[in-house]
Amino acid sequence: MSIFGRSERSTDTSERVGLLLDKNAGAKKNGFGEKSKHTPKEAPFGRKAAVMAACLAQQFVCIGMGYGYSVMYAELVIALDVSRSVASLTAAFYFATVNIGGLFFTGLIRKFGPGRSIVVGSFIGSVGLFASGFSPNITGIILLSGVLTGFGMSVCYLAGFIAVSWMFHKNAGLALASLTIGSSVGQFAAPLLYESTIAEYTWRGSFIVLSALPLQCLIAGVLIHCSRDYFVTGAEAQPEDYHDGASSPKQRSVYLSLIFDRLMIIILINFFTLSLTGNVEAWFIVDMLVSRGMTRQAGSVAASAIGLANVVGRLVATITRYKLPNIPTVYHWIYLCPLTAVTHFLIIILPQYSTILALCVLYGIVFGITVAQAPAIMFEATGLSRYPQGMALMNVVYGVGDAISAVVGGYIKDATGTYNIAFYIAGAVCIYNGVTSVLASYYVRERNKMPRHDAGLTVKRETRQRLISSTRIHP
Repeated sequence: MSIFGRSERSTDTSERVGLLLDKNAGAKKNGFGEKSKHTPKEAPFGRKAAVMAACLAQQFVCIGMGYGYSVMYAELVIALDVSRSVASLTAAFYFATVNIGGLFFTGLIRKFGPGRSIVVGSFIGSVGLFASGFSPNITGIILLSGVLTGFGMSVCYLAGFIAVSWMFHKNAGLALASLTIGSSVGQFAAPLLYESTIAEYTWRGSFIVLSALPLQCLIAGVLIHCSRDYFVTGAEAQPEDYHDGASSPKQRSVYLSLIFDRLMIIILINFFTLSLTGNVEAWFIVDMLVSRGMTRQAGSVAASAIGLANVVGRLVATITRYKLPNIPTVYHWIYLCPLTAVTHFLIIILPQYSTILALCVLYGIVFGITVAQAPAIMFEATGLSRYPQGMALMNVVYGVGDAISAVVGGYIKDATGTYNIAFYIAGAVCIYNGVTSVLASYYVRERNKMPRHDAGLTVKRETRQRLISSTRIHP
């Protein structure tokens, strides 16, 4: 007889199940290796704004430093007399580790919390940059500012996305699109910071001075940690035997469910090709203009113009998400990717600096809208409970694409004397992304036609049934 019966024989068992369920509900994991005594409460507007500002600062530092390497790249080629394919490894390894590192640290961020993780990651990133100023060769710079700093910043980068998705769980798509604005501000400001510090202190002094940038994340980490009581982590949607470790069976099953999803396959391939070719202007515009006889300062202005336009583009993406909340975000890639392809082609075809600068602005706006929508696309495809794993996968393909892009672009310049082939490939890939986004949109539409069930409630129901079965009375 089931415990749902009202006979006296089931009374004790019913009480026992009730106690177990109450214990399970009152001791939900809060994502920090602790037990929460209460359901997370809704954060006030001021607290949400503070967390968003802290996470925007994370994006500014993590991504801005990488784009600043486009200026450092051109300087290291001359100062250390190395090939462009070798000098590009600094940016390649940095972005690879920033993105791929999240795959290894997702479990730790969930266990210890994004705030604590940011504090540790920012310190590691600062040490790597500072030590690079004393490196005797390009190998040391690659290992220190590329790998060590990259791993430290990878923790900060992913932790920012996770913190926002936990704080703004009711409207995460809009918040995540807004978060990417910090990356664009960093892309605008960092090249100017690198240019000014290189001109004033040489490349060695630039590394030492800019090593203070990651330390700015310490304050953000403390603020985020102090807001942990307002986080809704999605852990309450997990079974009681769920473990946060990246190597746990449950964690592996989540990754597998994402990897073998048809929609996710298309999305991840598009993310990879976007990162592989989308940043050719940001990576190589400085060196391309120097190769055409223009100054490094002119290239730095063009790189910063891309970053400033990127800010505008991400603001547009945020407004679009706010005004059109019911339209799946991937629909917009159908027309944005071909528009990006046009800018790739025209920057190579048109030679005047003023025209190139105008095209850099246009590219920055369109590309900014495109990349700002990526986290929202991932959230819509994964949901709250699987979002950390989805973001980790997205960052992995971004990291691999960025690493290959920087190296291949430098190799193309060394082999052919120009970056033309790289830009043409980038344009062709953007057209491909637009076409495959049509297919992704079809799968999204078909999925939306199916009956929708909240994944978290489904898992909680399965957990409750498992508890009930374990206490069932048999005649």
